[in-house]
Amino acid sequence: IAKLTPPHVGLISHRSRVTEALAQGLRSGMCWIAAPAGYGKTTAVAEYLESAGAPFLWYRVDEGDRDIAGFFHYLTTSLPVPPPSRLPIFGPEYADQPEAFARRFFRDYFSLCEDGCLLILDDLHSADRPQFNATLKMLRAELPQTMGCVCVSRNLPPRDLESLSRRGLLDIIDQDTLRFTDEEAGALIALRSGQPTSTSDSRIACARGWAVGLTLLANRDEGTRDADIY
Repeated sequence: IAKLTPPHVGLISHRSRVTEALAQGLRSGMCWIAAPAGYGKTTAVAEYLESAGAPFLWYRVDEGDRDIAGFFHYLTTSLPVPPPSRLPIFGPEYADQPEAFARRFFRDYFSLCEDGCLLILDDLHSADRPQFNATLKMLRAELPQTMGCVCVSRNLPPRDLESLSRRGLLDIIDQDTLRFTDEEAGALIALRSGQPTSTSDSRIACARGWAVGLTLLANRDEGTRDADIY
């Protein structure tokens, strides 16, 4: 299933600064990465997963998840091993008590995940609706200390989740952290072009730390069209 498959990110220019920021953010249990398209959100998560070597479950949120019944269904299928018993199913009988169902579901779901597992929720902006956000809040409430959750979105956490941040239960990484420094930009261009690059390279100033801009500029100069997922 495509929505449960980690995206291919191609060549990764390793940035320990960003990896360390993500590790720090996960100490709160849940880390929210927010930046516009092309800032390297997905790549940052992929690099962290590679460095941490932790087991993970990848879930790409889309508009269909605004119906939380679909969200719970696909989360069930995200488990690497079928559960020994059926997880709760969100039916009409739960329509007026979604939070009670979410509490029960996440307790059962997380009990089936191995210690140290990370749940990655990508493209959360696609389902930014009050009922879905309330479900995320319950997810955080039931998240075991032995696990972590990375939320990836083009937007900052919705107002419904602001209290989590105030209570130290949600850490935020924004575009200022993801923006490439001149040194990092030079390393990325060198990786993509195969040629040494200095921090005075005009392409670095042109891209202003925007990951996909740096990649496209490097590819253009090499006459390629190979664009990775950012």
